[in-house]
Amino acid sequence: MEELLKEAMQSATVMNCLLLSFIFIIADLASGFLKAFYNKNFKSSIAKKGLVGKAEWILILMVGYSVELLLHFSPVIYAMCICCVITEFSSILENAHACGIDLDIMAYLQDYIPASSKKTKTKDEE
Repeated sequence: MEELLKEAMQSATVMNCLLLSFIFIIADLASGFLKAFYNKNFKSSIAKKGLVGKAEWILILMVGYSVELLLHFSPVIYAMCICCVITEFSSILENAHACGIDLDIMAYLQDYIPASSKKTKTKDEE
């Protein structure tokens, strides 16, 4: 496993990691809009929260890239990209599940999501 990680880190460039992160950000944004239209509950306040979240990820990635450029310390940007991709991927899976796409992985992941982080409906969402 350690050898696999070493190979992956050597073949991955910072720009590839950033590109992958941006692809996942855009895919999550698109899946969120699709979920809203599918469930017929598009609300600008919810969309605004989503857009702010995406802007925050872009800002975080810009800071990580700045650290890499100025200090030549790549692990920071790699860690940020990995966190971004995992977060966005899990959100894409949640959105797909909300649209009726039954994914076996969702049942598996539910066991690892803490009860405090599971979303409950707010008054705006009801």
